[in-house]
Amino acid sequence: MKSTLLWSLVLSLVEPGLSGRMAQVEMGTVPCGCDNKVGVLAPKSALDGVPLPADPFCQRPYVHASRTNGRYCKCDKGKALNWQLAQGAAQKRLEELFQPKLQALKDMLSKMEETLGVEIDASSLDKVKPKVVSFPRKNGEGLWVCCCQSQQNGKCKKNAQMESSWYKSGIHHEAPARACEAETEVETEAVPSEARRVDDITAF
Repeated sequence: MKSTLLWSLVLSLVEPGLSGRMAQVEMGTVPCGCDNKVGVLAPKSALDGVPLPADPFCQRPYVHASRTNGRYCKCDKGKALNWQLAQGAAQKRLEELFQPKLQALKDMLSKMEETLGVEIDASSLDKVKPKVVSFPRKNGEGLWVCCCQSQQNGKCKKNAQMESSWYKSGIHHEAPARACEAETEVETEAVPSEARRVDDITAF
């Protein structure tokens, strides 16, 4: 008891209000917490030519949104569980949209040769290869979200001890209760059957 009071006093001296936040979030337990920081990318709404279902609030089975402010899962530049799938789908669609534009540019230059009576070297255009390198989501903006993994894949457990900013111990973030429920108990209404198994999480 004395040690707890002393610890609270020290925190209050370091930063006013910090002790309260530590007690409520970092030093206590939460009904459900998860410790896997590897996220899963999902578009906020259906994107033409990109075969990944929309999940703006991370409500599909086996994923969730972190409930701990400032602690999110990672999806940037190769860190997402389904990075190759998402990047590959977006890259394919980019190329489908880009190639007609590139051909139109070549045709325009060909006509300019006739108009100007010159020869134009446009061979460098064939070297133009745009590449999808990230899915910007700063401050909640952009067309994509990064969801956290649930159940066993998310290293989730009930009555979990939160990680402290003073020492690395405990789970990373609080999660909704369904992230800690048995996989067979997760609500799956209106969700395609092929997305109901943890093994299929990268095949969205």
